[in-house]
Amino acid sequence: MGVVKTEKEIMEIQGFCQKDNCHVAVSRGCLHPMDYCPYRQACLIHYIEKERHTSSRKEYLQEYGEDG
Repeated sequence: MGVVKTEKEIMEIQGFCQKDNCHVAVSRGCLHPMDYCPYRQACLIHYIEKERHTSSRKEYLQEYGEDG
């Protein structure tokens, strides 16, 4: 029998990692963020991870200002 997945795992958005040739949960992020990847510029997983980081940085700056 197959592995039973939770509802959260089923609803998770999957991106395709061309480097590893596998599906990855977008919320998990890049499997190898520090390694060289020839597909990074066209990678949905990397793009969403970068946008998430940018938005959290903006929220932090709005809350605490640039002086921290």
